Amino acid sequence: MKKAAFILALGFFMSNLAFAGTNPNLKKLLNRKVNIDLSHIELNPYQPDFVDVRFKIVEGEIQIESIHATQSDLKKEIIKALNKLEVTCDYVEGETYEYKFTFEKI
Repeated sequence: MKKAAFILALGFFMSNLAFAGTNPNLKKLLNRKVNIDLSHIELNPYQPDFVDVRFKIVEGEIQIESIHATQSDLKKEIIKALNKLEVTCDYVEGETYEYKFTFEKI
């Protein structure tokens, strides 16, 4: 019984995260406003580098819950950019959002 409750809770948590990532206005805002200087970062020539971020928005400011990256310099730059960002689009206060920034050497 405990196992079934855990699986059900896990399924609800995963569907909540998937739904939270479907805010198209927030996605547009992040794509437009988060610009970082890559001139001092050497990207992997064989596969894309990335930064995965889970965050909440409280009073228009992003509060990072977790962040994982292929490079620590990319992680630092994304943190700096997100801390400066003021969210001006619609969002659900306190909801968890996920976003993956991808960087590719061309």
